[in-house]
Amino acid sequence: MTVTETEYALKLSQSSFTPGTYTFVSDNAGKLTHALSIDGPGVQDAKTKNIQGGQHATLTVTLKKGKYDLYCPIPGHKQLGMNQPIQVG
Repeated sequence: MTVTETEYALKLSQSSFTPGTYTFVSDNAGKLTHALSIDGPGVQDAKTKNIQGGQHATLTVTLKKGKYDLYCPIPGHKQLGMNQPIQVG
């Protein structure tokens, strides 16, 4: 599952999710530093390290049925549009 990060958007490689374990590959296709954070049922403050443009990082989480928020935790980036809710199940 790839999450492409740019200034200031997140693009997911898939749009439907069933409960299970996923490895998210955060691909920073932008020029600024970004990261990926996931919050939702059973997952709080799971995040990658900060990644520079052209780099990537991985994050493995187990998703249960419910709503999750994927976003860039760099201050101000979520508010600028780097926020993608997903529904599992």
